Amino acid sequence: MKKIICLIIFIALTSCQSEDTLLSANFSGASKIEILDAEGNNRLNPNYTDPILLKNLNLYHLIDGERVLYFDGDMDIPKGLNIQFDTYFKKWVLSVAQNPFDQNKDLISTSILDFGDGTEGIIEGQWNKAFNPPTGGSLDVVNVWYNGEIVYEGNGQRIFSIVK
Repeated sequence: MKKIICLIIFIALTSCQSEDTLLSANFSGASKIEILDAEGNNRLNPNYTDPILLKNLNLYHLIDGERVLYFDGDMDIPKGLNIQFDTYFKKWVLSVAQNPFDQNKDLISTSILDFGDGTEGIIEGQWNKAFNPPTGGSLDVVNVWYNGEIVYEGNGQRIFSIVK
């Protein structure tokens, strides 16, 4: 009986949370890009005549002024890029993991999308950091520029179209 009481007390003491415990964290840094040709056809669609293929794409993050190729073999999406059919928007999109690592004083980070054909796109994301100890915090992209042009402002799904 003493062992059971000791076990119950041990479980009760070790399962208590301190007030400093981070209860939740939100990280949202991916953007979705629809890539169209001049006639408005989606070049990410595998049925397109000459579709854009994931194997030809690379993502670089600008970190301390240097281009760093993004690759993490332990991740589900190791290149930080994924071509998928978005069931909500009913279109093929390229999901791009934006650079959370190196932000300037305005909390803007830069990523470079290499299309593998000698062309690149510059994606800049402005981050909003909101930490609310002890309950949690968030790190979200709130504005996105593509080649210097604002393509997303505000809340909701970060999706935009480019012509290539």
